[in-house]
Amino acid sequence: MNKEDQEANSIKNIIIDYGNTHSYAAYKLVQWGYEVSVVDDDADFFDYHSVWIAEKDGKRYAAKEPLSLLGLVAMVQEYGEDWEHSDVARVFSVQPAE
Repeated sequence: MNKEDQEANSIKNIIIDYGNTHSYAAYKLVQWGYEVSVVDDDADFFDYHSVWIAEKDGKRYAAKEPLSLLGLVAMVQEYGEDWEHSDVARVFSVQPAE
């Protein structure tokens, strides 16, 4: 495989937080049974113009965009309601991309 083909192939293996991924994130939340809405952020809580909200079973999650919202819901699904006290590493070693 030549270098140009390798670069094209590596691009296909990357997903980027961009507008075209937001609808997938919001739709996954709907599939999981959440009511998803977007409201104006009158209090400038996030320094954005709107806040994304997911609600289910009396629980509410809020984020500045749907990917972050999906991440919050997934984090609670993975670690539970007491996620803050889960035994996870607080420090990570980040390696530069090649």
